[in-house]
Amino acid sequence: MMKKGIIYKTLLLAATLSLAGCSQDEVIGSGSGAMVPVTVQLPGIYGTMSGKAATRASHNGALNSIPILNLEEGSTLWLLAERRNSPPTIQGYIVKSSGGGVQSLYPCGTQTNSDGTTDIDKENVSTTPLFLTPGTYTFRAISPAKTIYPNNKFKVSNGEYVVATNDAWTQTEATAITIDGKEGIIVLNPLMQVGARMTFTIKKTDNISSISVIQSGVEIDGLGEEPATADYTVGTDLITRIGDSYNRLFVPFFYFRETEDGLKSDIGIRPVDCRSTAVYVIMNLMINGTPVQYTFTVKDRLFKPGYSYDYVVTIDIKNGITIANWQENSWSTDVTPQ
Repeated sequence: MMKKGIIYKTLLLAATLSLAGCSQDEVIGSGSGAMVPVTVQLPGIYGTMSGKAATRASHNGALNSIPILNLEEGSTLWLLAERRNSPPTIQGYIVKSSGGGVQSLYPCGTQTNSDGTTDIDKENVSTTPLFLTPGTYTFRAISPAKTIYPNNKFKVSNGEYVVATNDAWTQTEATAITIDGKEGIIVLNPLMQVGARMTFTIKKTDNISSISVIQSGVEIDGLGEEPATADYTVGTDLITRIGDSYNRLFVPFFYFRETEDGLKSDIGIRPVDCRSTAVYVIMNLMINGTPVQYTFTVKDRLFKPGYSYDYVVTIDIKNGITIANWQENSWSTDVTPQ
């Protein structure tokens, strides 16, 4: 969880920091006169949970027990402020915190690339707020501030953790506010994870003296193909694709960490429909000083956005043979973004 996390959470704090960087004119939407200065606050990101998109926002009861956590300091975020029948004003932010509570978002500069895409310039930070023309706006956000493609689309790949506004649920939907000519404070709803997550816990019995993940790590085969073009719009669910046995993803050995429960790691994946195919997990381990490989199959699974799919492997020795018992604990809500 934050390394990344699965339905994530984010908060904002008022911090007094001396930051050098872009001038007011370099901030998207900056100006003077009738324009209104806007301060943005984010109350966090949710842990694991989600559901299928609805035609209108509804309450997601599964989110009630999910804690809301801070985004890691230094995280980046795009804010999309949209007026009816107008293209959105997009502003980049970096998360700065002075200890806890509500986090502060500081505006960053942006840079336009030769191919027409846009990236955040996190080195170009300012204390100058965003300025907007009075009116009613709908505010959405996505973190990290990934490259913006034409039509305000984003690419989200297997192996990434991305959190954003989700308009399917009242708790995570876009925030609509009327700017009336005075200074405005925008408090966003918590963000949630865009994709799904797979968590792996490797345990050992007393018969095993040592266990580790070797350099080749854990291989996951059968996930959905990477999108050829940017296909994600903030506020919607990622497109769910059919699993492809030739599409693989690796969890590096250095992702695994020692916990009270054993070796543990997690990785983000795009939503994938494996009900007619299968996902194969290949674990490359060192057991009592001997390299051993285990392969497990996950069948009839629809990996949904916002959910965590948790897999526990217990290593034991019986009759002199090293064995591994595989258990799936899906939809766990015990998630701590890192």
